[in-house]
Amino acid sequence: MNCKKLFILSVYRPPGPLNDEFILNLDSALSSIPTNAEFVLLGDFNVNFQDGRFSTQLNSKQKLVRLANIYHLEQLIVEPTRVAESSSTLIDLLFVKNSHKIVDSGVIHLPISDHSIIFCVIKGGVKKAPSRIVEFRSYKRYCKDTFVNELGEVNWHFIDEIPDLDSAISAWSTLFTDVTDCHAPIKKQ
Repeated sequence: MNCKKLFILSVYRPPGPLNDEFILNLDSALSSIPTNAEFVLLGDFNVNFQDGRFSTQLNSKQKLVRLANIYHLEQLIVEPTRVAESSSTLIDLLFVKNSHKIVDSGVIHLPISDHSIIFCVIKGGVKKAPSRIVEFRSYKRYCKDTFVNELGEVNWHFIDEIPDLDSAISAWSTLFTDVTDCHAPIKKQ
């Protein structure tokens, strides 16, 4: 099957300002993926993508957006992924290269963690079915009278002398098919 490879990269970055080393390592990981491959980059980046929340986060967000733009990545998660009593942040992110192949994405809030689950559904490729070859008889030049006359000229009597029924049917079928093939040949399409 000739499907593109799919790489899923999972990231955890500890809280704090986004340093250049993280960006360099992430850039190195992304550059190692073959250019024709599909990939999803997701995880807890600890960079708040909610608009205008913290000024120190803005610089970190800009660095991450700049890297995403280099690889033509789109961040799909739009609602908070870490909700506490006094705050909510969008720090669990999901980046994709070809957003047109994403059928669905979002956040699932569950009480098992202080982070919600992020997800995306990717449209899968379907292997093309092999083309069908249809066989049919062409009656383009068929003439019933000529066909019947030629069948009358066939020596059918020798079939009566064949003792085995299966062999007799096979001989009859061969004689009939030879005449039929001349008047209505098999075509393939």
